Amino acid sequence: MDPIATVKDGFNQVAKRQKHYHTISQAVTDGAFEGFVESLVQILTKNDPKTVLTELKLKLDSLLPINHLQESQKETNTSLTKFEKFLGKSDMFPASISIDLDHQLVDKMLVEYLYRQGLFEVGELLIKESEVDVDGQLSEVIARSLEIHRVTEPLKEKDTEPAMRWISENREKLKEDGSKLEMELVSLKYWEMLRQRKRSEALRFARVHFPKFASLHSVKIRKLIVALLWVRDLENYPHAEELFPLGWDKASRELTKQYYNLHDQPSSSLLAVALSAGVESLPRLLKLVRVMGLRKEECGEMKQQLPVDLELGDEFQFHSVFVCPVSREQSDEYNPPMMMPCRHVLCKETILRLCKCCSTRRFKCPYCHAYTTAATCRQSLEIHRVTEPLKEKDTEPAMRWISENREKLKEDGSKLEMELVSLKYWEMLRQRKRSEALRFARVHFPKFASLHSVKIRKLIVALLWVRDLENYPHAEELFPLGWDKASRELTKQYYNLHDQPSSSLLAVALSAGVESLPRLLKLVRVMGLRKEECGEMKQQLPVDLELGDEFQFHSVFVCPVSREQSDEYNPPMMMPCRHVLCKETILRLCKCCSTRRFKCPYCHAYTTAATCRQLYI
Repeated sequence: MDPIATVKDGFNQVAKRQKHYHTISQAVTDGAFEGFVESLVQILTKNDPKTVLTELKLKLDSLLPINHLQESQKETNTSLTKFEKFLGKSDMFPASISIDLDHQLVDKMLVEYLYRQGLFEVGELLIKESEVDVDGQLSEVIARSLEIHRVTEPLKEKDTEPAMRWISENREKLKEDGSKLEMELVSLKYWEMLRQRKRSEALRFARVHFPKFASLHSVKIRKLIVALLWVRDLENYPHAEELFPLGWDKASRELTKQYYNLHDQPSSSLLAVALSAGVESLPRLLKLVRVMGLRKEECGEMKQQLPVDLELGDEFQFHSVFVCPVSREQSDEYNPPMMMPCRHVLCKETILRLCKCCSTRRFKCPYCHAYTTAATCRQSLEIHRVTEPLKEKDTEPAMRWISENREKLKEDGSKLEMELVSLKYWEMLRQRKRSEALRFARVHFPKFASLHSVKIRKLIVALLWVRDLENYPHAEELFPLGWDKASRELTKQYYNLHDQPSSSLLAVALSAGVESLPRLLKLVRVMGLRKEECGEMKQQLPVDLELGDEFQFHSVFVCPVSREQSDEYNPPMMMPCRHVLCKETILRLCKCCSTRRFKCPYCHAYTTAATCRQLYI
């Protein structure tokens, strides 16, 4: 039988018994209450309380409340015991692993969850019964939960006053995060007044609140004002869904999220995240156990690391302080986390110790024993922190990184800083923030005047087109990259500064494979090769595959004969047989005579120095 179905049946049985017990206890309580009320009335109307109390005792005895309740409680306990046995079976959940939990920590997580859900009485009772140690961190969580509850609870009654008061107190911080919540709450309150047909009150509300949003939300405000004409038929107003993407419930959740973001805390409780991630990953874990045929003891060995990746979605991707699993040291800006090609992550100092401070020395990954070098490890979190804000059109982290590396970027002739300044300026114009854009231009444009004077003049002229930017004739010319391409260019320049390829090895290999596959298939078909003969071409193909400049890589060449590193005076040379030696080795083999024939040291094909071609300059 399916274990999930067994557990479900057991739970349904417990729920059924509990409901039956509740019904009986309610009936007994109601009967006893009626007897008490009736007896009280008789005592007040008659002067014979002894007789009335005797009758009440007989009535209570006829109800047999204790016997009924005890019998029902016994049945409930029996079904609950059976359900516990179902859960306790060793083969019930093959993917479950028994671990020693810190019960105090689990209790704290439960308390945090209950307070975040607004179940304050239940949370307080749990603290009292489980004797939870309310330390500074937990008391702060409780205080924050109470505060945000006072702000969001009135929104259920469509009262925005507490929320607006909180937003006004934190307006500057919310503005830095680009929050639009205040305008959303004002719009919802205005719409609620229209829905109740309070037209004059809505108009007064609009006159007070709408002007401060005119610069950023002029289009939305116009549509809200037009809604006054539809006050008798708001359900059919064509812009209703467009104007209110959140609604009251979503606005409350968004306010909660922004509240916790301001206090540098997660918007969801730890327990909620853990349960959601567990529910998401459980089907794949069960499939893993079934496919690999693992026993429970073997499952227990996978506590630290699973043999497969579980993709749980972006909402479960968290960037926190990284602790190296080898050195147990916390990462910082001088010792950042580095990802190896095998996808395992160590801190920079650990990798330098493993490779003995030589970027080309190969070393083993401590986890999967794959060989790698320090040069192929990527500091992925740093570039992610720089480029991710560009998706929200925030250039601050990118500009900070460029200013820190300005000299190196200048040597490479980078124009990325001017491009980002232009994009930010254009975004301000697009939002019709003319005065803000002008201040931004006065601060940033002068330092680019010598190199980009023509572009700056065209950007300044765009101020005159602020109401019709889509038709500005130089728009495409001024922004060849755009936000997405600027992000990719920034990533490329970041890896160039660290002498690393901008694309991963796997991406390059796959792209080259896709590019060359049609020609390889044609080669096999034309030459009529069998599978065994194809296997003999692992090291070298009988034809050249031109894959384009993006797959031409120039690295330091070491001659396999002389073991000397090539340079501009001793470049690598390719012979007609496709083997490569350095120039000095070839001159030694042909005894400095370009027409003298000599043997290739590898395939023994005869060639001359004149037929060899220089690969790199």
